[in-house]
Amino acid sequence: MSLYSLHITLRAQEDINRFLDYVPQDYWEPAERFIDSLLERAEKLARFPHMGPPDADLPGVRALVFGRFKVFYTVNEPTRAVVILRFRDTHQDLPTWEDLSG
Repeated sequence: MSLYSLHITLRAQEDINRFLDYVPQDYWEPAERFIDSLLERAEKLARFPHMGPPDADLPGVRALVFGRFKVFYTVNEPTRAVVILRFRDTHQDLPTWEDLSG
């Protein structure tokens, strides 16, 4: 099985940074390990792009849950690319199309 390219949008990167902004200093190391694990899981999408099921509310978007985060992404078959749109805390409201594309 060949790899797809993996792209993480600026919005998804900002989601991770926003999460880390709220982590108390005493919990920084475990939080970094969690983010590393989250990114490793996201990297698996390059090998298994259809691992996450289609999101029922957002046509064309797939979602994968990891811990308290839901990874929203698309798969572009012609270019063989996986684009991670957002990393959302499952305690937050689900994203809309505007949240994913803006």
